[in-house]
Formats: sequence, structure tokens, C-alpha cells
Amino acid sequence: MAPILVAENLTKRYGGIYALRKCSFEVNHGEIIAVIGPNGSGKSTLFNCITGLTRPDEGEILFNGQSLINMPPHRIAELGVGRTFQNINLFSELTVLQNVQIGIASFRKVKFWKALLTGGRGISRRAESDARSTLQHFELESLADIPARELSFGQQRLVELARALSQKPKLLLLDEPASGLNQSERERLLELLVDISRQGIAVIWIEHDLGSVMKVAHKVVVLEFGEQICYGAPEEVQKDPKFIKAYVGTEKEPYFNRTIERSLQQKEPLLTAQDLHTSRGTVRALNGVSLRIGQSELVAIIGPNGAGKSTLLGTLAGQFRPHQGQVQFRNMLITGLAPESVHRLGITLVPERRGLFPTMTVEENLMLGAYVEVAFMRSLGLPPKEVMQRCEKIYALFPRLKERREQLAGTLSGGEQQMLAVGRGLMAEPVLLMLDEPSLGLAEKLVEQLFEALRRLADQGTTVLLVEQNARAALSIADRVVALDRGTVRFEGLPDEFGEKEILHLYNARPMEIGL
Repeated sequence: MAPILVAENLTKRYGGIYALRKCSFEVNHGEIIAVIGPNGSGKSTLFNCITGLTRPDEGEILFNGQSLINMPPHRIAELGVGRTFQNINLFSELTVLQNVQIGIASFRKVKFWKALLTGGRGISRRAESDARSTLQHFELESLADIPARELSFGQQRLVELARALSQKPKLLLLDEPASGLNQSERERLLELLVDISRQGIAVIWIEHDLGSVMKVAHKVVVLEFGEQICYGAPEEVQKDPKFIKAYVGTEKEPYFNRTIERSLQQKEPLLTAQDLHTSRGTVRALNGVSLRIGQSELVAIIGPNGAGKSTLLGTLAGQFRPHQGQVQFRNMLITGLAPESVHRLGITLVPERRGLFPTMTVEENLMLGAYVEVAFMRSLGLPPKEVMQRCEKIYALFPRLKERREQLAGTLSGGEQQMLAVGRGLMAEPVLLMLDEPSLGLAEKLVEQLFEALRRLADQGTTVLLVEQNARAALSIADRVVALDRGTVRFEGLPDEFGEKEILHLYNARPMEIGL
């Protein structure tokens, strides 16, 4: 039997950046294909190309032999391509049954607004019967008349999947359906995926939990920086050096020769967090996280996607308020302070998305990093030359920025933009600098240059808290490491105590299958 979907050399560029580059794979009827890769690897772009939300610049997509290129999303859906999104999109005020009925309405071409405004009552009794049957299959029949807003997060995930299946898809695209689920809910989801596959429905599944992928996927597509670096059976992909490099980095000499004696020195605590519980919407992202950051330490926080790393930084920076636990900075309780108040105390967060102003120059972006200090100095009648002196310090740390000081930020390379984002954060002369995935999308040489600069900062007295996907690179410059998984601290200690097997176990790989 011919494949239900064929992707050939799919390529999508945004400016000079490849979001997807020559991606090719096939999906057979009833087959589960997992798409994995670090943040920013092109997974969502791939889904958007298949469903018509994004038009690829090159390549072909064939669904049952018919090209999907230039086809509008609604037409692709009518052909039998269903999709769920990472963020839940249920109608919160409608009941579970009504949400599923609306999915049936779209499949049977009932007027969408008629279905929505009548709460599904404009649909036939047969449709209602089919909706109840779907809920029964998902063991949700007892919740049929309950508004979606009253469901737990895991139940909402199952309802969304039930609604997608009610449209009778031939191919189902699932974007991290297990995100935020507890262990029992995750196991139930995997059972449902296997059951869907046995019904002959093909599944393409974006997932960050490698353990789940290895259990049920027939084939795995691994993306990195938009490129397809591995494709094959799970047991083959796990042994591929490219897969290991993408998830935990490469084995190499550390960027700095740190002595064990230096790492073992006990530092005065600068920041402590105790029993942090933080939610993102209905998802519990942190579950009792505690950690201690010493003066002038460089602490690396590692873990798979969805481990809670970014939420931890956001909680420390005041962006998210924990519903349990506390944060102390210099022995002062800062839990619940607004982000700008936390910033004034000397804590700066460089976010994953950089947040630069693309139509402003490098130097203008840098000066914005000190806007609070500039206003304060002017109120005291102090000369603003202090700001330019700070710029010169940044230029000394990142010479490439000095060469481009009059260049617009939006025209810089990805590596240069990351350097600018770090430099702008340093303009406030923070006591604690927190960085979220600074190596994302950078070439290996630029990662090395950036990490060398971070190590120098710590040696010069700035405390650095580094969230990083590239575990090996982070461990090579860190004084201590904190390993997170599903919102829980799995390890805290010296990098030398967290070896290769521990890294692979954290990322849900199987060391024994790759000879470690």
C-alpha cells in the first residue's frame, strides 16, 4: 500500500534563517511517526507546512498522492488531516459533549457558527450519538455534560484528542499532547495512540519525552536547527551519534580549565529558593523545587524540554508567582515582587527569544539595558558618560559588537544577536545574570565564544544562572549543575559527579543501547 503522506525536501526560510531544510520522510497507514528535536529545531514549522498554515519555499507534500502545496488549511482538513495544538483550544463554556459535537459538525460541513451558537444543538441526533460513542471510547462519557473549564488539565487534553478523532481523520498531527500530564495520564495517552494506530489512522507526533517516543513510535524524525539529522526506527536513532550530539552535546575539552578545588569551595549564598510550586495556566510546571546559588558561581540548569527550566527562571525573576514556596535574594524575601522590582535589586533575565529592537542600532539596544540607571543618574545630576563606559565594557567582552555598534540589530547574525542580548542584560551591571537557552540556533564556534565570555563573567564576580539544552557544553563551564525533569530537581552537585550515563538517563535515552 502506498504511503498516506510523503514529504520531500521541505524547506522554509525566514530571511536568511532556515526554519526547515530539506526534510524528507514517509508515513504509512496506521504508522506512528515521532518528530523530536531541541527547542527551535523546526518541529512546529513542519506541522504548519503540512496543514497549510505555512507555505514551504521548496519541496513537495503528497497526501494520498495529492499535492498539499498551495492548498488552504480548511481544504487539507476536509481531505482527512486532523491536528491538535500544544495549547488547548476547547470552548471552555461548552460541555464536553458539545465540544466533540462541534468537531463532528466541521467534519460533516454543518455551518460552524450554527453549531457554536446553538451549543451543538443544531446537529443531528446521529451526530450526538457518535459524539457520545467517541467519549465512551476515551472513558469520558461520565463527563459529557460538564463544562470544559471544570475539567482537569489531563481531561481537557483527552477531550481535545477526542474532538480531533471525531472528525474521522486519516492522518492525525499531535503537537506535544502529553505536555503537562501526570504519569498515569501519560500512560493512558500512549495506550490511546497505539489504539488509534491499530484503527489504521496514521499519526505524526511532536514529543519531548524520549521515553514515551521509544515505547510506541514506529519511526522517529530528529530535527536540529531545521535540518533532519536522523530518520529511522527508534532503536536505530538512539544509537546515532548525531542524535546524541543534538540532545546532550559533544564530548570535548572544557572551554576553561577549572580545578576541582575551585569548584569545591563553599560560596556565600546569594539566592535561595525553597519548595517552589509554580503553574503555567493549568499545568504544574514546578513541583517543590529548591536550590541555592552562591556568590560568583556559574550554575547550569539542564533537562529535557518541558522540564520546567524556563518557568524556574521566570519565577525567580518575578514573571510567575509561585503558589507555594519562597525566594530569597541577599537574605531578603522577594517572592511576589514585580519583575521591575526584582530587576532593580540586581537580577537580570536574558530571555530565550532575546527581545531585541530590530530597527535600533547595536549601541541603542545596549543603552536601553541601562535605562533605569540612566534615569537615576540624571535625577542626581550625574554625567551620562557612565553609560558609555559600560558600553565599552560590553565591547571588550564581545569585540564583534564594537565592530557593528552602528548596525541595526535586526541585520545581525543569530550569534551576534545573542551576544547583544547578553550584553544588554549586562548593561544594568547585575549581581545575578540569568540566561535562558543562549546557545539556541548558534553554530558551535559561536557557542564556544559565548560560553567563554560567560565563564569570564563569573570569574570576575558576576553570578550566572544558565539554562541550557546543550548539557555537555553547559557542564564544561559550570561550577555546579542542577538537573530538572518534569518540574522536579533530580540532581544538584558538581559537574564531575554528573556523568554520561546520568545525562542520557535525564534525557530519557537508554545508555545500554548505545554502548555506554
